[in-house]
Amino acid sequence: MVSRRSVLRAGAVAGLGVPLLAGSTPLPGRPARTDPVSLAMHLHSSFSEGIASMATHLDQARRLGVDVLFWTDHDFRVSAQGYRRRLGLGGWTDTEHGVGLTWRRWTEGALAEAEVGFAAGAAVLSARGDGTLWLDADAWNSTYSGSLADTTLQVELSPLALGPDAHLALQLDLSYHPAGAGRPAGQHRLT
Repeated sequence: MVSRRSVLRAGAVAGLGVPLLAGSTPLPGRPARTDPVSLAMHLHSSFSEGIASMATHLDQARRLGVDVLFWTDHDFRVSAQGYRRRLGLGGWTDTEHGVGLTWRRWTEGALAEAEVGFAAGAAVLSARGDGTLWLDADAWNSTYSGSLADTTLQVELSPLALGPDAHLALQLDLSYHPAGAGRPAGQHRLT
């Protein structure tokens, strides 16, 4: 009598295509394969979770001796379905397609003055001292991040007044990459 468990086991093994059953014979003309294959079967990239790029996962898999990777990124993440198409500057919060965004103000260094205000759809930043005033976008569930391929950024920065050592900058934090092309390993940044 054949049990349900043995049928399921045989089906799973057949689905994998790996001869795991004891006493299995190789196909005619092919040697028996006895070396194990290492698999990572549920792997997300920076599309779905965290900041690690696919290149980082491949580099780590190569170093750890993993033979096969199965990417399981969420399809809506890879295609950026329902993601924000703009970062609104009408106030501290903004909603697009039901997806919320909050702006967060923070400083680095010794600033005597650091203020952020919003007027007519623009952010007005004012800082004085030796440091940096940042305005960070934080969208619900990271729904502003995606691939830079085929992405157009349209930004207008208009300084009302700048001191001799002041400057405006837009910074995009990208995914983490292994060392390569003369760059050290780390999270890439576009400024």
